[in-house]
Amino acid sequence: SVERAQRLVEVLSPIAQSRGAISISLFSSRLTGKQRAVLLEQFKQGAIRVLIVTDVLARGLDVANVGCVVNYDCPFRAQ
Repeated sequence: SVERAQRLVEVLSPIAQSRGAISISLFSSRLTGKQRAVLLEQFKQGAIRVLIVTDVLARGLDVANVGCVVNYDCPFRAQ
């Protein structure tokens, strides 16, 4: 959810700032299409180093040269 993604940004931001001002941003449905396009471009150019993306928006998102993708808070499915 957007709320859980926002919480992750809030938890990681102080840690990232203490380690050299690594920028973290939230990419969610609460942003306008223009805002999302700007954030994505900033991420591609390296101005934003960590992009937290909600599950729905992450589908179909394709960014070249990403060094690491972490799937956080995966849904639990009992078998």
